[in-house]
Amino acid sequence: MPLQKISVTFRRYILFLLIFLIMSVRGTYAQTPECVPSAPDGYTGKACVVTIDRDNPASPTTLVVRGETSVTIRVKNARWNESVTFTPVTTRVTDVDVAGTFLRSAINPLQGLVIAQKAHGGHFVKVIDPIGDEQQKIMDRLNYASTVFANATTELTCLEKYKVLDKSNPQYVCSPNVNLDAASFQAAKEETLAKMDEAATTPLPIAENQIVSAKVAEEVKATIAMPGGSAKSSALERADKYLSNQALLNALITDAQTTQKTMLETMEQLSNLPGAAAEATYTIKQLPRYNSTITVTAIEIISKTSTTLASVTISWQSNQWEVSTGILFSNVVARSYTNAPLIVGGQPVRDSSGKVLTVVTESDTSPSIVFPMVMGNYRIRRLSHAKWENTWCPNHCAFLISGGVGANLTSKTAEFAVGPSFQIGQVLLTPAAHFGRESILTSGVTVGSQLGSSPPSPLPTKNRWVARFGFAISYVLPFQ
Repeated sequence: MPLQKISVTFRRYILFLLIFLIMSVRGTYAQTPECVPSAPDGYTGKACVVTIDRDNPASPTTLVVRGETSVTIRVKNARWNESVTFTPVTTRVTDVDVAGTFLRSAINPLQGLVIAQKAHGGHFVKVIDPIGDEQQKIMDRLNYASTVFANATTELTCLEKYKVLDKSNPQYVCSPNVNLDAASFQAAKEETLAKMDEAATTPLPIAENQIVSAKVAEEVKATIAMPGGSAKSSALERADKYLSNQALLNALITDAQTTQKTMLETMEQLSNLPGAAAEATYTIKQLPRYNSTITVTAIEIISKTSTTLASVTISWQSNQWEVSTGILFSNVVARSYTNAPLIVGGQPVRDSSGKVLTVVTESDTSPSIVFPMVMGNYRIRRLSHAKWENTWCPNHCAFLISGGVGANLTSKTAEFAVGPSFQIGQVLLTPAAHFGRESILTSGVTVGSQLGSSPPSPLPTKNRWVARFGFAISYVLPFQ
């Protein structure tokens, strides 16, 4: 293949690669990022999302965002039988978006009716004769209907709590550990509707009760017409039991009819109520220097039970300045000069009078330590709110320009530093130009100069400003 053709192919490959990378970056940045605990420099697109899992709800830490950032609170795995509300701290309650009509609270009336029937059933008096046997058969059928009502109510209660019915338990209760998920809720709803339909259509012994009621009336009438005596007393006692049982049966049938009517109404509303969305969202935006707290609440459609899922606190800020304090290590050398004895061959050299000759020596201390170092830091927002920063630094990262002053522990002088900083959470790392003072000899004196046996003391020196490389580690102070 000719060289020119290879070059053209290579250029096309590079062009396609660049287009692919640009499209990938555009697609990545188009997605709204998750909110991180601290992002005072904002987000790409000036928006972020807080995600709350309905299956495992928890309140996030306080979110620090730039003013006028749109914060969207997203509740995923929202339950079919709940509506989600978002209430800001301003006490303004947002409109509840519910797809369909609320299913009115029906569980308590149903449970009350079932309990009432069971309470009535405890006062039934068994009478062994044809009329008593017929009353007992009616009572047995009503007891069966009451059990069907109770089972349907239990299934509806489990559905309300997003629980699975524990069919292995003879007590017919909800499983304490297994929750319904979105996929299985519809099947559980259909099963509950079937159980409610069975309860609503269970035949009641209304006609049989009317026949027995007529027989009881005839029996009472005949007993009253009997002549006095022990036989009449026994008949009156039996007739009193008939009347007591019949009053109980009449009341139970009335309760059962009311229960079935309520079941039918509940079934219709439960059948026609469309499921809520799998997600619920709410977006809020404020000016700088505002704080908001949004309470996220789930309201159960059937019983109206309210459950607080999370509390989201947001602080909108505008200040790009931060103050930090820490320590700086530097290549600035702390120098000191002394007159030391002149040694030759291991022995001090003396002058004609016997005094020891001296030579100028230098002592260096490095690195220099500046502590405490107090720095003012200005965040560069155009670099700090990039998507990579919020993705890789969940506790906030930023690029800053920093400058500060501190005390050199060796020279006991105030010195300065300036340079770029990289912030990780509340810690700043600053490679800096350290402006410190170094001592130098003057008046022609140099290291190694021999100044005789009576040298000047102290040696002639002066301080000069120098710029050396330094590195500072500091911690952000609570300054806003």
